[in-house]
Amino acid sequence: MNRPFHGHLLLVGEGDFSLSVSLLSCLPRNLWGNITSTSFESDVTILKHKTAKDNIQLLREHGVNVFLNTDATNLLNHEEVKKKKYCRIVFNFPHAGGKSNHKKNRKLLKDFFCSAVEVLEEGGEVYVSLCRGQGGTPADRPRRKWHDSWQVVAMAACADLVLQEVVPFVAHSLSDYSSTGFRSQDKGFNTEGALTHIFVRTESIQIADDSLQICHELNCLHNNYIMQKTSRKLLKEDGNPVCYLAKNLETELTEKLKFQSCDIDFQVSPNTLPCHCQTVKDSNISETIENLCDIDQSRGVPVQLLQKEPVLCTVQTIEEGPISLEGLPVMHCIMGSVPEPHVIKSEAICRLLSQVVSHVSKGDCELKTRGTKIYVCRNTDYIDVGKIFSHFEGHYSYELFFLNLDKLAVALFQLPNIRILWSLDSRVITSFHRMLTSDPPLVFPIVSVYPLVFSHDMSFWENAEQSFNEQEFLSVVREVCGDVVVCVELLDRFHSVELNKFSRCYRLQFQSFDRALSYNTSWRIQSCLRLCVANQMKVELR
Repeated sequence: MNRPFHGHLLLVGEGDFSLSVSLLSCLPRNLWGNITSTSFESDVTILKHKTAKDNIQLLREHGVNVFLNTDATNLLNHEEVKKKKYCRIVFNFPHAGGKSNHKKNRKLLKDFFCSAVEVLEEGGEVYVSLCRGQGGTPADRPRRKWHDSWQVVAMAACADLVLQEVVPFVAHSLSDYSSTGFRSQDKGFNTEGALTHIFVRTESIQIADDSLQICHELNCLHNNYIMQKTSRKLLKEDGNPVCYLAKNLETELTEKLKFQSCDIDFQVSPNTLPCHCQTVKDSNISETIENLCDIDQSRGVPVQLLQKEPVLCTVQTIEEGPISLEGLPVMHCIMGSVPEPHVIKSEAICRLLSQVVSHVSKGDCELKTRGTKIYVCRNTDYIDVGKIFSHFEGHYSYELFFLNLDKLAVALFQLPNIRILWSLDSRVITSFHRMLTSDPPLVFPIVSVYPLVFSHDMSFWENAEQSFNEQEFLSVVREVCGDVVVCVELLDRFHSVELNKFSRCYRLQFQSFDRALSYNTSWRIQSCLRLCVANQMKVELR
């Protein structure tokens, strides 16, 4: 609440103005004139707060702008308030008045957030302090049931605001502050366990047009979802964790173990390296990287890796698969091979890779092998990120390895989800840069605390004239929803004897890790998706 700021500070919904007075002792004198303090009360009703008149006079004497009759839910209606953009807007213990009414208080929050963003400067913050349990987030102790809270994160999402941080509201750190306004009276209330929620604005989530023409095929150049992913080229995007890991691993392997780098030209293909490394068979890599590079058809290993000296490469891969939290169709990996006999053994490779992992994670992580699998380990958690195995080619044998760089980045930098690697949000990009330019790299700061999850079900009758292709369905989902859909699950499939039709019911989970996702936005995306699925796949919605 009393953190330093640069710019203009706006306080709304003040009671006796004691919070504003307290800030004077916390902030340097040169910032006092940048404070605007407002109240919904009138010249008459403000007098119910005994100290309000003296506090207002004190504030004005110190250069603070004080305005009464200011509606926090319609700030653009105030001629003076709307003249500025504010770097911080504070609403301390908002309340709709009277006895507790969650519906009214949620509406108050929603309307305030929508009003605040109209006068919030780019990069500005919105502070909202709530009493114990009111916010409805996991930070509350005890945490109320969702329906028994003010759902502050959901209300903020309606204004494209995400929760960036939650901190305790410490009343004793504000020397002149006194809580007032209990049930709209000049009475105090308990602030023990209260929390201050800090929000920042994000870009809006775009909703596709329901007339969108979609190409189902994963490898089709007109599949916009895949095109957007592959055109990013994360392996060459400085400042992205995938690129950072690829360069560091490649540098260590080439300098210390004398690996040679090779370039593999590739095309978008539906048959590429799986994002779930455990699904790759030891001697059947051909099915996973066909069309990415030249293949030795007899054994299925890219011929660029079958050399007389140790060789490595990094590749971008595409894979058909389910929509889940753990993976995406487009992934990245580093692959290498060592001919045998050779002075370099698999143990040396794993040891060197583990040293890089340990440095990046400040010693919190290491790589371990169990059989052919490579795991990244943090405490007691083991995450499957790759494989190391023997491959035989005629009279020659090779030690091959590969690491999934996306999954490795999530584990090492403690990213909230693999989708954050693709974020274009300026806060995420800045955080990546700050994280990776530290030595060793920092843990990724959370840019959206407690992102909401919304579930919607979709039911339809299959087209009797053609067999249903679930991968085509998932392709349409990705094209319409992008990465906002994090899970698609088939709940039920049944046959109606009477109609001689098959019905499917899917549950889709919507969540964003870098942008604000409201229930209304998720519902609109779902509604658009239903129409697109019906149009593209010729199914009958239920």
